[in-house]
Amino acid sequence: MGVAGGDGTVSAVAAVAADTGRPLVVVPAGTRNHFARDLGLDLRDPGRALDALVDGEPTQVDLGVLSPRVFINNVSFGMYADALLEPGYREDKPRAFATVVPDYLKGKQWVEARVTTPWGTVEFPQVVLISNNPYHLATPHWLGRRFSLSTGQLGAIVLKRPAQTPSDLLRHLRGELQQHQDGVGGPPSEGVVVWSAPSIRLHGDMQHLDAGIDGEAVRLPLPVLCGIRPGALRVLLPKDRPGIPLEHTVRC
Repeated sequence: MGVAGGDGTVSAVAAVAADTGRPLVVVPAGTRNHFARDLGLDLRDPGRALDALVDGEPTQVDLGVLSPRVFINNVSFGMYADALLEPGYREDKPRAFATVVPDYLKGKQWVEARVTTPWGTVEFPQVVLISNNPYHLATPHWLGRRFSLSTGQLGAIVLKRPAQTPSDLLRHLRGELQQHQDGVGGPPSEGVVVWSAPSIRLHGDMQHLDAGIDGEAVRLPLPVLCGIRPGALRVLLPKDRPGIPLEHTVRC
């Protein structure tokens, strides 16, 4: 099977490919193309991905699961999910974020759920991000990349408390992420919890929770249980592609 489009389109077709056992060829033709980027495809020349039809290298990658859906990138709750619901989000994303972020920074808005973490339950966090394989967090230049899509683990980032300004939010987030990446154990100290696990659960008293799945706004019933299907998707990748940064150049 082949798909040309952004992450939302690729996610929908990837679900069909996985269920039918067919290999998938991804042509990055969307706005962000995060999945294609983390597959090592050339985002500047999408047509090169079609070389996989001639001499493609088969690779098994994981899929995140949020029954009955799958996700190739992430599921988000909080600021990003609310921004997706703003009218005109696709046409003016900065305006949509500017509308929802202030209430989160001031502690007037939060995720109406509880998240189970290795250090206990976090109640009503500001942001929850669950990814299909953990994001690289240590190196600013590669922040948000996934250098493996086959660890069999979800990545989780939970922002526990509000920051006074966007700069404070970034400072707290980077500090805690660096601590996590350095392998420092123990509970977080700056209001951010980061961990990896094969399943992650959100629960609460509300009937539904707004979320963003691979950039698409959805409403999910609580409790929410995210899992992972190791090696569920077979992709064909062109032999001649940029690839991912060499392991010795990046501290993963």
